[in-house]
Amino acid sequence: IWIFMELLAVFVIAWMIIDPLYVLNYQKSIYDGFKYDDLYTAEVPLSYEYRYTDKHEKKEDTYKYTKIILDIIKSHPFVENAVIGRDLPIAASGSASGSISRDDKDSLSIDVNILYIPADKNYFSVQGIKIPEKLDEANFHEGSVLISKSIADKFFKEDEAVGKSTTHGRVIGVVDDIKTMKYKQPIPTVISIRNANTSTFPNFFLVKAKPGISKKVFIKTLTEELGDKFSMGNRSKYQISQYSERIEESNSLITQEKKIYTLLACFVLFNMFLGIFATFWLQSKKRRGEIGLRMAMGSSKKKVNRMFVMESVKMATLAALVGLIVVGNIVYFKGMFTYGEFQNPVYWAVTNDTAHFIIVSLIAYAVILLTVTLGTLIPASKAANTNPVDALRDE
Repeated sequence: IWIFMELLAVFVIAWMIIDPLYVLNYQKSIYDGFKYDDLYTAEVPLSYEYRYTDKHEKKEDTYKYTKIILDIIKSHPFVENAVIGRDLPIAASGSASGSISRDDKDSLSIDVNILYIPADKNYFSVQGIKIPEKLDEANFHEGSVLISKSIADKFFKEDEAVGKSTTHGRVIGVVDDIKTMKYKQPIPTVISIRNANTSTFPNFFLVKAKPGISKKVFIKTLTEELGDKFSMGNRSKYQISQYSERIEESNSLITQEKKIYTLLACFVLFNMFLGIFATFWLQSKKRRGEIGLRMAMGSSKKKVNRMFVMESVKMATLAALVGLIVVGNIVYFKGMFTYGEFQNPVYWAVTNDTAHFIIVSLIAYAVILLTVTLGTLIPASKAANTNPVDALRDE
């Protein structure tokens, strides 16, 4: 009974520890909706005069110099493409929270993340957002929008969304939902097209490197070869860095939290493993005489091992079944672990309560099953190798 109670307690504790680990790792593995491989940021900061005095250059000069710098970057042999951009948690020219509906009279509304990009298709290739197969290129201008799949599925059928009207503009294409943080769910997204001349940020560029060029070589080469070419107007400095570093920096607190929790969870699970392992080891050693008797009566080592392991598995399974009832009640009143907001109507496994509960339960069951199996099999095998005469003395 006390072994059963120990297994029950261990299963419940293991479940509660594994739940957050599963969620955090699952969230990180979900596709971001865009790829930032080989993506870099190039910054050409404006001088003090531009920002804080009356000596700053005229808007038309700012746009002219920005275009010149962009052309210089794009002409480098290591650069595949480049656009004028802005430093954000995701590679876009601006973002905001809002809602969208089919029209002003429609009561059905979805909370969305809104991205603003210029009417320049280069933004898609540089940012790694997949260009929709049915992109309405004729209407790729200010006042048009691209919506993500979850919005299209909610309002229209995905293949019928192009050409439909929304409160943000006419739909010209459907893209994947986009994540704003590594450990959050992808969320319904609206990409709003703006006039190219009004969406420029004169000191920041997104640069796509050609495949196969290492980070070290790319940064060193562009810094050395282009650094002195940007001294025009109020610009004098030049910095380039890998975009993934900025993504990781924005997630640094979450990543640190996850690392600390993972270490603590592994430490607790390892100690529980040792506890159960030792319990079943001692229990099997106590039955050394029984093992000797069975061996003396002609039983094989394989049969003895199988019998002991099956006994442990049955007890662990029974403890897990009772543990599921206990965990089910805890989850019912407190809820399962989540990180980031649940975004309706996006239903991933981790936010689908049934799938979430089943997956974590199976992982917890596998952990406890592995523990009792090893804790039984090793001492049982060792006892089965003992001379039956010596083992019978114990009996």
